[in-house]
Amino acid sequence: TVNRLVDDHDVVINISNTDSNSSEVEIIGFEGNINAALSEIEDILYKNEEIEEILLVQPMQRNKLLENSGATVKVIQAEINNMIGSNGIGVLLVFEKRPKEDMHSKDLTKLAIKTSRMSMKEAKKLVQKHIDAFDSKVRQVDVEPSLIPAIIGKGGANINALRKECKGADVDVDKDTGVIKIFSDDDETKEVIVKAIEKIVAEN
Repeated sequence: TVNRLVDDHDVVINISNTDSNSSEVEIIGFEGNINAALSEIEDILYKNEEIEEILLVQPMQRNKLLENSGATVKVIQAEINNMIGSNGIGVLLVFEKRPKEDMHSKDLTKLAIKTSRMSMKEAKKLVQKHIDAFDSKVRQVDVEPSLIPAIIGKGGANINALRKECKGADVDVDKDTGVIKIFSDDDETKEVIVKAIEKIVAEN
């Protein structure tokens, strides 16, 4: 980039590190050329400045993304970095830290996207694409909150049996609203869980 600026604007550019976090740039040449080079440098710095934007994610999706030491998050980061290529400073996806007592909260959780200003639009679009793809695999069942204990079973027996039977599926139950969310890549698996829930509801 420096060599291109030198050639494009017919100037000499010297860069020296003042400390570990900053550098000093000296531009030598005619005033008009210096101003043009300086303007382009400021534009480059602006576009490459790291910024952060927040997306809100469902608790179930947060748990899925963080499974296996965050393997899925790492895959998404690698995919985004590969698509952005060498033009950006890389992408980092970070979930907000929550106290242990809030780990089972039903509130939306914040997912921070950190990358350069010029890469943010594409990065955000790709992360949202993954979120939407997850949401499309979630099926929701609404029941009376009073029936939730029967669906969960004593000591979680019923819900744990469903999770064991339907490998790879995740069932999230909101005791207050009666909303049950079922995630699976397989539609048949979701249907099995829905039928089991409907059977419990019918029997109670």
